[in-house]
Order: sequence, then C-alpha cells, then structure tokens
Amino acid sequence: MLAHVIYLLSMTILALSVPHPTVSAVSGTLITVGLIGAWRYAWAGINLARAAYFLNFAYPRRRRQAAEAYTARGLKDHAYFLVTTYKIAPEISTRVYRSIFEAAFRATGGATIVASIVDEADARLIRRVMASVALHHPGREASVGLKIDKIEGTGKRDALATSLRSIARLNPGRNDIVVFVDGDSCVPHDVVDRSIPFFTDPSIGAVTTDELSDTQGGRLFRDWFDLRFSQRHVMMSSMSLGG
Repeated sequence: MLAHVIYLLSMTILALSVPHPTVSAVSGTLITVGLIGAWRYAWAGINLARAAYFLNFAYPRRRRQAAEAYTARGLKDHAYFLVTTYKIAPEISTRVYRSIFEAAFRATGGATIVASIVDEADARLIRRVMASVALHHPGREASVGLKIDKIEGTGKRDALATSLRSIARLNPGRNDIVVFVDGDSCVPHDVVDRSIPFFTDPSIGAVTTDELSDTQGGRLFRDWFDLRFSQRHVMMSSMSLGG
C-alpha cells in the first residue's frame, strides 16, 4: 500500500511541474487523459479503502469467528499439498519442499504431500528433504504422507489433473483441504492451521494467501515484482470484503 501512495505522489509532483503554456496548448488531450486517469485512480482508491477496511477490521473478525467455530467442532482435518515441479533449480526446489514439509509436520490434523514431477531427480530430492525435516519432528512421522506422481512433461493442467485424481483415490474426508503450491513458492509453517478454520463456513470454497517476492536481480527488477505482489494483495483483500 505504501508503494501505491509513493507512486501517486510522484505522479502528482510530475504533473504540477509541467509549465502552464504547455498545459494550455494540449488542454483537450489532457482533459481526455485526465478523465480516464481519474476513473482508473478512483477505482484504485476504492480498492485501497476496501482493502484497508478488510485487513484491519473484517479479516480479524472473520478469523476469530472461524477459529471459534473450528475449536467448537473438535475435529482436526487433514491437508493435502498438491505441488507441481518442472525444470525448477534444485536449490529452489529444496527451499520449496523444506517449507512444505515443515508445514505438513506442524499441521495438527496431519498432511499428505502429492508431488507432480517429470524428472526422477526431483523425486530423490523430495525424499531427501522429507527425511531431513522429519528428523526435527520425532513422533510425527506417521502423520505425514508422500505420494509422487511422475508424468510426461505435457503441461501444468495435466499435472494438476493427475495429482487431483491421486488425491481423490486417497479418499479425503469431507472437511479436508487441498493446498495448491507452485514449484517455486514457499509456504508459511503454520499455513494449514491458519487456513483450515475458515472452511467451517460452508460459503467459503477457497482462500488465498498474501505473497511476497524473493527475486534475484537488479533493484529495479526486484521493486517491480514487489509492486506487482503488493497490487495483488490489495486487489485480493478488496475482493475478499465482498465475500
């Protein structure tokens, strides 16, 4: 949100720095562009206001209500992580799966990781990471399962379809959840226990998380990704206010 404010202030300063004669010469064009800009930034302002209200008031209230409902139900639901990995650098895959297994071992109701891969080397890496993380969670080994789907490299949709069928064959419970994870995304360690209570509300079919970019490259490149993810967070928060 701060990035948006800085951007708007910068644009305002640039607009005010234009000489008056120049403005008069192109006033018709400026009026047209100004109207379009006003319309766009009015929507941006509405979304910013809605996002701020959601994050500071609506979300804490909904989270509290969901936690109370989940505690009252007394059941601990299982989570299935569906992960697609294709041509991801080993060092990135190691970070990704380490975060996933940490979240799985910390999930109160247990978890199963269903990994869709193309290269057998990824299967070996995944098993090594699982064994490494399991050492830090003694007594929890039985609560975490792993299934690897090795498919042809025919695209992400085929990978998702194959792994969703694998999850269906595992007979998930009515209240269990599926966590979709891209092969280059890390998840918070508490993602399951923080997300699963929201599904006590039958009107909720899916939730999304706030995401941060961990990008390599120049400062401008990193800032661009930070801005894009900030815009995503604002838009998702605004949309969430409407249910």
